[in-house]
Amino acid sequence: MKLILHADDFGLNQSVNRAIVDAAQRGVLKSASIIVNGMAAEEAIAAAPGAHIDAGIHLNIVRGRPLFPPSEVRTLVDGEGKFFNSVFRLMIHSVLGRIDADEVYREYRRQILFMIERGLPPTHFDGEKHSHLLISEAVQAVGRLMDEFSIPGVRTINERQFIKLLNSHKSNVNIHTGRRAGLLFLEYRSRKAQKKWTRFKSPDYTFGIGIGGAASRQDAAAILHSILNLPAEGSVEWILHPGYRFDYQEEEFRKHYGTFRRAGSRIAEADFLLSDETAEGARTYASRFISYGDL
Repeated sequence: MKLILHADDFGLNQSVNRAIVDAAQRGVLKSASIIVNGMAAEEAIAAAPGAHIDAGIHLNIVRGRPLFPPSEVRTLVDGEGKFFNSVFRLMIHSVLGRIDADEVYREYRRQILFMIERGLPPTHFDGEKHSHLLISEAVQAVGRLMDEFSIPGVRTINERQFIKLLNSHKSNVNIHTGRRAGLLFLEYRSRKAQKKWTRFKSPDYTFGIGIGGAASRQDAAAILHSILNLPAEGSVEWILHPGYRFDYQEEEFRKHYGTFRRAGSRIAEADFLLSDETAEGARTYASRFISYGDL
């Protein structure tokens, strides 16, 4: 089984950037996606080549501020000119027909160009809170942009099947109770999106949503060992959100980005990536560690 250890939110802030670059420099992490309206996006784009990170784009119409002036993406922002800071609210607006599909396309396109203009074309697409799969306007925009920029790589969700595969080989991985319904819905929306896209490349499976930072360093190391020793063909993306300690209630961050959670799980996932066990796995099974560019 080939494995993509992938870090989302590269560029969110400096603590996230440091954790991702440190993991890459240890030879563990090869893949990350840059959130270009993050507070440290320029730093992440500059750091990726030197750290040998294949960088995708973390398409974002959920948090922070758009790259376009708010007056040009009115259906995507609140009265303060920021995204809604809620994927649920975004979905409700989509269902009610309040999202302009062309605004989604133009904002996504501007985010892609942000990377390209700085010399770092993205290897693939994924989305903040998987929103690139959750609303029809985003699915449509991603399909257009795949063809326009010749970027076939995109994250799709297929996690429950992978957990069954793991557990059939004597692993003991359970989906966090509070995430079961959300994961089921994500997989449903992912299947619908794939029917809209003419050509794309994705890993065969995903992992990490169901446990979502709840695994201890020791449990995560055991899961990594199980994945690398699966007697099965295919590829899996382990979705991670590493970061060092950071005050997500800091006034400047909240002013730019609103409320944000996952602080504790970010530290736990950074600890896992930087552990000796993970580094040893990367050395022993080097040929199994890949990125989206290897698909």
